[in-house]
Amino acid sequence: MSIEQTILENLKVLSPLQQQELLDFSEFLKHKSASHTSLSEKQNSDQPQNCYDLALELGVIGVAENLPPDLSTNPAYFEGFGT
Repeated sequence: MSIEQTILENLKVLSPLQQQELLDFSEFLKHKSASHTSLSEKQNSDQPQNCYDLALELGVIGVAENLPPDLSTNPAYFEGFGT
């Protein structure tokens, strides 16, 4: 039995929620692979990269859930800042 067949057989016995998790993970792996290729290509270029671009390519931007999208949405975070 091939790897593909084994994965499909295992997929059939999973709950819909587990199937969604498996799909999410496979998409993560696909994105991670593409990011590493892109990173290695950029590392060989003469243009410097900033931290934001690297984090975006690695897929770590926006991974936190149930948090405010920006700290500036809550002015309490800035109380006493700069004094």
